[in-house]
Amino acid sequence: MVVLCLKVFIGRFIEVTLATMNTLYIVKGKKLLATIIGFIDILIWFLIVKEALNTPEDSLWIALSYAGGYAFGTYFGAVVAGYIIKGTTQVQVVTKNVNNAVTDALKANGYGASIVPCYGLNTEEQSLM
Repeated sequence: MVVLCLKVFIGRFIEVTLATMNTLYIVKGKKLLATIIGFIDILIWFLIVKEALNTPEDSLWIALSYAGGYAFGTYFGAVVAGYIIKGTTQVQVVTKNVNNAVTDALKANGYGASIVPCYGLNTEEQSLM
């Protein structure tokens, strides 16, 4: 029973980590790599589910191992994703009142900030980027 639970946990952990990587590579446009990872991901998932469901053992520990592998795989996949995804986040705010103190505070904390005039149908506003 312990060996089965470990196999289910480790298999699910690896599978969910690969699923996270698959999603990242799809978003980054690396189709071939995503396809290969996706194939391995689903193969592992199938084998783990097949083994977990076809065992004569009837124990909650198998379900807990499956769920635990998913949870830890999700966390580990997110950690690995942090090393793979390199980029920036941009936030844009359109407002009628831009306080220079806001842009000064952003810049003082290492963030870039620009004020750009925006013209609506009947209004003149500013965009803080």
